[in-house]
Amino acid sequence: MRFQGLALGALLIGLSTAATTSAAIELDPDMLSGTVVSLGQAHSRHDSSGQGTAFMAEINHIQVFLNGGVGHKSFDEDTVTNGYIGVGISGLLQLQYGDGSDGPLTRIRTDINISRFMDFFAGRKRNRFNQSFGTRLTFSFAGEEYKDDKRFDNFQAGIGLIF
Repeated sequence: MRFQGLALGALLIGLSTAATTSAAIELDPDMLSGTVVSLGQAHSRHDSSGQGTAFMAEINHIQVFLNGGVGHKSFDEDTVTNGYIGVGISGLLQLQYGDGSDGPLTRIRTDINISRFMDFFAGRKRNRFNQSFGTRLTFSFAGEEYKDDKRFDNFQAGIGLIF
């Protein structure tokens, strides 16, 4: 619980800072919204009592400070399907609450799209309807903590495309 309080405090500070800086600079709407479709692996946080390694597939939508999505993980013996909603700073930091086939969970997620960050700092604007595979490539990382069944607690890494 203490970690969640610290993370929520950091998020609120970040949101207040982003609100004041957005009045001073023009923010590119493409940086603040998008849908990420990703595939990857999830690894259990518990060596002896965990579920091991899983294949994961997720769809996550980001709209300014709100986000949500669905995910599916296929462990060796079990599968887990979840839905998530949360708050965050674009795709940089997302705090999500979810519920699914193995009970409620909390998670922290980030989506890193290198070309969007480079464009942001260079002041470039791309036509969002004319992008290549390379400009859509996104790396996703998340950590999940299940409330009812700690065997499914995991870290995950994936690669996907942003639309």
